[in-house]
Amino acid sequence: NASSTLRIPKDYGRETRTLYLEGEAFFEVDHDEENPFIVISHGTYTKDLGTQFNVTAYDSTHIEVAVKEGLVSMGWMDKEDNPQKEIVELTPNKLGILKDVGGLTVFDIEHMDQYVGWAEGKLVFQSTPFPEVVERLERWFDIDCRVENPSPELYTRTLTASYDNMPMSEVLRVLSISMDISYTRQGRTIIFNSDEELTNSNNLNNN
Repeated sequence: NASSTLRIPKDYGRETRTLYLEGEAFFEVDHDEENPFIVISHGTYTKDLGTQFNVTAYDSTHIEVAVKEGLVSMGWMDKEDNPQKEIVELTPNKLGILKDVGGLTVFDIEHMDQYVGWAEGKLVFQSTPFPEVVERLERWFDIDCRVENPSPELYTRTLTASYDNMPMSEVLRVLSISMDISYTRQGRTIIFNSDEELTNSNNLNNN
């Protein structure tokens, strides 16, 4: 996904298939018991046990693994960068979240596209808080977003929507209507404004 880096060691394929991820990636893996597939991200690992899964690891404080098919295990790396004993196995339609504070939590996934839709060009939100919406828009379209004159309740609003290969101008137009905000565009910067006087005066400069 956007703003992501995948590092492949020179010895990949010998004894193990180990990759290093910063950001987000979707994997479809042929299982090989003697040559395991492992994704390492910020001191954690995700090990394939025959599956399709998505890893989100943009920073070290919050790692997400969503399993679409098969089975994966999750755990921590030791100081020598070796996998420690796994702490959980995830089955299909399960989401595992590892946090620096709070440890591990596992959830049922009701809408898989929310986690893997991006691989098919879908930008999917499901009861997503406004701050997270802004963060994902920045990565998706490689833009900077600012919020001016936020109303008290703006940061508590959530968005449920799916944008399938839609251009940024159309996503912003629909988003502004859905979340009752206005916006202006200055080059690669989008300025959101929830001032009631400006709510109905969207101004988009497409140049």
